Amino acid sequence: MLLVGLAAFALGAGAMWLVLGESHSSPTQRSVTRGAAETRAEEPPDVSHLAAAEAATTLANWNYDRQNWSHAIEHYQQAIALGRDNPDVRTDLGNCFRFLGQPQKALEQYETAQRQNPQHENSLFNQAGLFAKCCTTMNAPKRPRARS
Repeated sequence: MLLVGLAAFALGAGAMWLVLGESHSSPTQRSVTRGAAETRAEEPPDVSHLAAAEAATTLANWNYDRQNWSHAIEHYQQAIALGRDNPDVRTDLGNCFRFLGQPQKALEQYETAQRQNPQHENSLFNQAGLFAKCCTTMNAPKRPRARS
């Protein structure tokens, strides 16, 4: 039963890696033509009425949704410093590091999320995706062939 669970988890992580790998492969690609409504949607949300930690999280999520990873990282770190430290924030922060090509920092965030909540599925899922991607892109040493 454990083997079936592990196989299902690995299959799901591999599928997510493929989906995320394609959707985040070129975050700088944007449409050249934008309508007026779309331009307004690109303005950051008004967070002046929110508590500082909630405002930082809102801005982090807004930047995350637009694949502005560096700005999202700044706001997530600010939210954590202001007391909004939870597994969801840590996982999203880890994803930002992952999409910027910093897998060690991503792993640290996923592990922190799991210490905060060992049952946090998103951090486990993203960590599995990180391992799957690292394993497929590493140059693993070749094993010697067995002689007959």
